[in-house]
Amino acid sequence: MPSNALSFAGTGATYAQTITVTDTVSTTSLAVGAGTCGTGGSAIATFGTPSGSGTSFTIVVTPANAGSCSASVSDGHGSSIAVTAAVNSGSVSLTGAGRH
Repeated sequence: MPSNALSFAGTGATYAQTITVTDTVSTTSLAVGAGTCGTGGSAIATFGTPSGSGTSFTIVVTPANAGSCSASVSDGHGSSIAVTAAVNSGSVSLTGAGRH
């Protein structure tokens, strides 16, 4: 399985992306390892439970906090894929002179 990279412009469900994972061997399920993406409130990105069967699965990835991380998706046959995520906070800061 090849490596994949995701990029998010902001955080929260509005910016979630669905990835499709295809396997060359039919399998009943996939497992997601959080890796450096973390879990809970400090997670950079959260990975939903894979849905599908056979050779095609989808996983919803939701950006939670700014940063970069890597997670793994594996099947029961010893194959795995690394998924990297780069999350931008989506906030913009403006600095300028005030009007007098």
